[in-house]
Formats: sequence, C-alpha cells, structure tokens
Amino acid sequence: MKIGVDFGTSFSSAAVCMNGKVQYITFGQERQFRTAVFFPNRHVDESLFSLTAEHEREIDNAIRARKSRYSQQLADYEQRLAAVLGEERKRAREDDPYSAQEKEKRRSNLIKPRRFSDEEMYRMEFNAILRRWREQQSESIAQEGLHVRQATGVFGEDALDALYNNEPGKIFQSPKSMLGFKLEQPYLDVVTGVVAQVLAHIRQAAEQQLGTEVRAVVLGRPVEFRGIGASADPLAPQRLLEQAAREAGFTEVEFLEEPCAAALAYHVGEPVAHEALIIDIGGGTTDVAYATVGGKAAKPVIHRVWGKGLGGTDVDVELSMRVVMPLFGHGHEHGLAQYAYRSAAKVAELSRQQEFLRTCTKRVVEPFRTRLEALRLKGRTVRLNRDVEQLKIELSDESTAGLSLDFIEQDLAAHVDDVALTASAQGFLDKLGQLLEQVRSDLPEVNPVIFMTGGMSRAPYVQDCVRSYFGLSRIVAGDASFGVVSGLAQFARPVETADPAREEQRMTRLRERYARVMAHADESAALYRTKVDDFEGQLKVQKRIFAGTDIAGYLELLEQQVSTTYEANQLAGWLPQGERFTEIEYFEALVRQDGGARCFKSVADVPGFLRHEFEDWDDEAFRAHAKDLRQEYRNVCGWVFEAQETMEEERGFEDFFEELGAWPDGVEALRRYNDQALALFDNLQEGLQRCQKAGLDLLQMADYRREDYDPTLMQELLDS
Repeated sequence: MKIGVDFGTSFSSAAVCMNGKVQYITFGQERQFRTAVFFPNRHVDESLFSLTAEHEREIDNAIRARKSRYSQQLADYEQRLAAVLGEERKRAREDDPYSAQEKEKRRSNLIKPRRFSDEEMYRMEFNAILRRWREQQSESIAQEGLHVRQATGVFGEDALDALYNNEPGKIFQSPKSMLGFKLEQPYLDVVTGVVAQVLAHIRQAAEQQLGTEVRAVVLGRPVEFRGIGASADPLAPQRLLEQAAREAGFTEVEFLEEPCAAALAYHVGEPVAHEALIIDIGGGTTDVAYATVGGKAAKPVIHRVWGKGLGGTDVDVELSMRVVMPLFGHGHEHGLAQYAYRSAAKVAELSRQQEFLRTCTKRVVEPFRTRLEALRLKGRTVRLNRDVEQLKIELSDESTAGLSLDFIEQDLAAHVDDVALTASAQGFLDKLGQLLEQVRSDLPEVNPVIFMTGGMSRAPYVQDCVRSYFGLSRIVAGDASFGVVSGLAQFARPVETADPAREEQRMTRLRERYARVMAHADESAALYRTKVDDFEGQLKVQKRIFAGTDIAGYLELLEQQVSTTYEANQLAGWLPQGERFTEIEYFEALVRQDGGARCFKSVADVPGFLRHEFEDWDDEAFRAHAKDLRQEYRNVCGWVFEAQETMEEERGFEDFFEELGAWPDGVEALRRYNDQALALFDNLQEGLQRCQKAGLDLLQMADYRREDYDPTLMQELLDS
C-alpha cells in the first residue's frame, strides 16, 4: 500500500486513494496533527492504562464544575461589560463622551471567557487523569539520555500537553524547518532521527487504520526548503528526508513538489482544461506552480514552479516581538538585546532557543527580569509560541483579542488589535510580494485562475496581497489544510494494469496526436523557410543595387546573422534538418526545449512508440544525452541573442540616404532633376527597408508552440 504524506512545518497529515476516493488517515479523532514530538525521560507503556468507571464519574463531575465556573465567569464578564457601557452612556448624557480610542482601550481590558465544547472538556479531563496515572508509574525505567531512535515519542498536541505539565523530557517542534539548516553532524543525526519518528508514527497509524502493511510513500516537498545558512546542495534536505523515511520503515520513497500535488487535487475536480496558478502558503514555505489543469487529461501539466522559505511562522515571530516581548523588556533601555527576544520567539530553531536560555538577565530591571526567568522554564517559549499563533488566527477574524500570560505572572496579559497584526505581517507580505512579482513577470500574457491552499491562504491580508498582483484573475479557495495531501494521495494511487488491446488503441491514438503536432511544427518550419527564401530573393536584388557602397557591408552582415539564426533554429529543434521532422527528431526537440529538466528524466519518460530507439540505453546514459541536448539549446539561444544585438548596434543606412538625398541641391546642373532623384532614392530606400525588415524578423526562434493547440500532449507522452 502506498500513501501520500504531507510532512508540514506546523501540521502533518496523510491520505490514501482507494477506489478513486481520497481517504484521510486519522490521528486520534483528527485528520492532522501538530508536527511536534516529545520524548519523555521515562518510558511509560500507556497500553497498560484503562479508563475505569470511577474515572468516568470523575470526568463527569469535573465537566459540570467547569460549566459552573464558566457560567460564573461569563456573568462576571457581562457585569463588567455592562458597567463599562453604562459609564459610557452616562458620560455621553453629560456631554463628556469617551473618545473612540478611550472606548477601545476600556473594552480591550475585558477578556471574554472561552467556552469549551463537551468534547474539549472531556479531552482535557481525560488527559489530566492520564497524566496523573503516568506520574504514579514511578517504577518505569528511566531512559539513559535522549536516543531519539529508541525513545518512545508523544506526538501532536499531546506532546505540548506533556511539556506544559512539566513531564521530564525533550520536545522538538517543526523539525521540517531544520532540514535546510547547515548543522554539525551530531545535531543533523538528531534531526533526522526526530523526523524518522514522526514518519514512523504516520506509517503505524496508516497501517492500523487500513489493516494492511504500508511500505511505500509519496512525500511532499517544498520547491525551496526553509533554512538559515542552507547547504549549497539544494537536494541535501530531500536526501535527509528520504533517509528518515527509510528509517521509519518505508522501503519505497517518492517525492512530489507540494504545489504540484495541490495542482493535482484541483485538477480532478475541473471539467474544462484551463491555465491555473497554484499558490500554497504554509507555516514555513510558500510554493507556486503554473499549470494546465482540468479536462480529460489524466494529470495536470506543470509548466513551471517557484518557491521561497517563508510562511506563517514568520508572522508569528513578528507578532510576538511587537505585542508580547515588550512585556519582557523588549524596547526598554534596561532590557535584553533585540536578538535575545527574537531567539525566544523562534521555537523551531534549537540553537536560538539554547542561546536564549544561556542569556544573562542580571542587568535587566524588574518586572522584566522575573518574567524572563519564568519564560526560560521548560516549555514556556513553546507555549507562548502556540498562544501567539492562536492570537494571529483570532485577529484575522476579529478587530481585538486578548492573550493571557498567567503561566508567566498572575494577571499578566496582552491586549492586541488587528492594526498590530497588519504591522507584524508587513515583512512577510513584502517578501511574498517579491515572489509574486517574479511569478507575474515570468508568466506569459495570461490571467490564470488562482488556486490558493495552505494554512496561511485563509488570512484576509494574504488574499489581498495576491489580488494586488493578479487583480484580473479569478481566485479559488482550496482546502487550506488538506489540498496538498489529497494530491499526494492521488499521485500515489496504484496504476491499473492496462488491457493490451485497449493499450494498443490508446498508443495508436497518441501516435496520431503526435503526428498532428509534428505536422503543425512542419507547417511552422515551412513558413519560416518561405520567409527566408523571400528575404534571400530581396537580398540578391539589393546587393546588386548597392554593390560598392557602405550599404553592401550592412547587407552582408545581415545575411550572416540570418544564416546563423537559421542554423540555431535547426540545432534548437524548431526547424527540422530535412523537409519534415522525423518522430525521433521531434522527440529530441521536445527534450531540448525542456529547459527545467522536469519532463524527461529517464528512459521510462520516452513515448512507448519510440522506446525501441533507446532499448540499449540505461537511465544514466539517457540523462547525459538529455543534458547535452538541453545545453546545446541554451547555447544556440545565445547565438540568436548575439545576432539581435549585433544588428541593433550596427549603423543602419538612414544617414546614407539622408546625405545622398541632399546631393542634388548642391549641383546646379542637376537641380531640374531634383524631384526625380529624390523619388528614386525613396524607392531605393523603401525596397531596402523591406529587405531589412524581412531579415530582422528572422532573427528569432521559429517557435511553433506559440499557438499550441494540444497543450496536454506532453503529459500524455510521459504517461505512455
């Protein structure tokens, strides 16, 4: 069984495609879990725990007590709110009303108590009983140090609960973001082991739910991994991820870029083929793909991808720095340096967290010093980070929100408005804007549909940013949490064994489509050659007329550049070597023009009806050949650019005619022939300009795919 796994910076999920439908793997009662793992110092076998009738009665009593406390807290809140509103009305009657800012400040000091559902309260009370049971297992054998590959991890929200309850152990949050870092080998080994534990947790959950062995996986990967001091090798993080997957028990590991997976998820629901820009904005990375989606094709056609290491965690850090860290002395003359506060906010970077824990606070004044000491206790920065993340989500829907910091100091709280969120998100939006500007400049002149997915795609300010760059495009909101994993699952579904007769019919139809596109290429080539013939005919006449003049040199140079461009077009695959393209010649043309090396990577990517041409080739030889073809294409493109630049820099013939046209005025004897001479010069110049234009128009690639009437052929060839 092969599954798709979205190993995310903030949350992870998995799914499988069975009978044409995507089935999500559940973790407890949820379809995803926070990408965090806690390794307790003591191993406790939770399978020994059982919920007794006494426990159930205890939970029922605790839930009733919670509801009673909520009712009292809500009544107190409503009473205080009524008092505030009453005071405002009184001041208004006395013609001394509060200003809007005063009203906002008075009301922001009121924090409405949160109402928990019965399911949430049950889970909290159950976890409390389970934690108490764990503490009673004093006979559990203490683990010697932290060996992440042998340790028994606790995952997701349970990992944070274990940390908050001061259970002895270590936590790792967002290990994906560490894969791109240039780490020393011991730290790299720990990170790989942590990732392996998370993937093993996913694999075991899938096996339990599906009732079968799961040994194959398609892992999503960002276009660009996040990381500071990233390795010069862009594939190094992927190799670490593959190593971790194999340690987790997967014997077959494939990768698919995350925006391509999201494109596949969008593709299956679109009946009509169209161009789309897939924008996936997650916790740590932002990826974009330009694709043809929908219609009858089996898969979308991915034309290009872009990526950048930025996401929601960047906004979390800035929001923390702006509204929370000032409560710990950030910005105060007797506080810590800004770097220390930023280290405290970056919980995914182990080295920064360690630096914060080692920071000396002796010179910090009260109350900041005491608060910083409380923040340095185990698990406090992680809890603060989660609370700030929740604050960000609330401010996306509400104008104000409150953040209680009772775990640091009693009654300590931050009262925040959406203006602070806007300011905190600005740096992220600036970088997102730079990426979108690059994407827009790289796209052809189209207004593709925008398909948005990823957790941050829900944020209104992110949607506004995208609209500012693609104002004429229709925006489609995808499944923010499960768009990528759905596409990964569909990519992972087994290929059905084809009926030989039906497969032969399909191959025949594909070959016919291939032949039609070749015929289109032949027509384009013939049209280009006709233009060359026309130019050469004009050139022959003009060279006789202007023999012995400066213009003759210009015409000679133009002839050379047209000849060079014609040869470049043949080597680039836009023109056949003979009258028409052969099947293998046209295939190699497609390989040449696959500049990003995204389509033809092995012999298996050769169309079935051409594979006999490569029957003695292995994948390494094919890749080397394809690399040579693509390099040759890049080289000859340079020839065309040089030809264009040469003619742009070359002095034309306008000055020649201007000087020649003034000659009759200076010769008295020929003055009566002035009009006739000027008319002759005009005629000569007009003919020369036509010849020049015909030549300059040929200094480009004879790109027959500018009017591509079969855009899905490339994907069909790969599928064959």
